Amino acid sequence: KAKYESFGLTLIEAMSVGIPCVAYKTDITKYVLGEEGLFYSTKEELKDIIFKLKSDKALYEEKAKYSLERAKLFYKDHVKKLWEEILKSS
Repeated sequence: KAKYESFGLTLIEAMSVGIPCVAYKTDITKYVLGEEGLFYSTKEELKDIIFKLKSDKALYEEKAKYSLERAKLFYKDHVKKLWEEILKSS
């Protein structure tokens, strides 16, 4: 049974509707969520993060706004533009 998803599509889907995401700390989740992401390595850390999000409305709203903005990096048009730039520079 896997501890985490291999790419993070579910994270991107959640971010695209403004859900603050909490993820097991891996290289891919750090890439998908970025520097402002919420990460855990232990069950205790996960519990603490969830508690903070539930009890601090300002933090929840800040992370929700960040999620919406971060998700834009993975939108089809943005990814298409990146690929076009890569192919032009080759």
